[in-house]
Amino acid sequence: MVREIERLRERLSTSDKQRESWKVRALMAEAQLLEATAKTSNRGGSQKVSDLRYASLKRYLAKRFHPDYAPGQGIEKIIRNEIFKEIWHEIERLDRGVSATRFAAAQSSTAA
Repeated sequence: MVREIERLRERLSTSDKQRESWKVRALMAEAQLLEATAKTSNRGGSQKVSDLRYASLKRYLAKRFHPDYAPGQGIEKIIRNEIFKEIWHEIERLDRGVSATRFAAAQSSTAA
């Protein structure tokens, strides 16, 4: 009975690792699809491609570290939560900076 429990725990651990691996692969495939779509629909739109990559990265980080989605128990979950807070604070700062930069660029182009 003990061996069976250990065997099942090992299989659970393996399947958890595989699930995480497939999540990463799915996010990578999604990013590649978005990039390919952006390239074919908007020639010369490198800004849009980088925006898509940025959005894809944000989704990946949220799925990987957000407390509601993060795997783990106890201290591991607490650490992931703290990492998420730190990273997300920086992402929000960048979003505000990008928005302010785009707004200023739009204002200067309409003034010209």
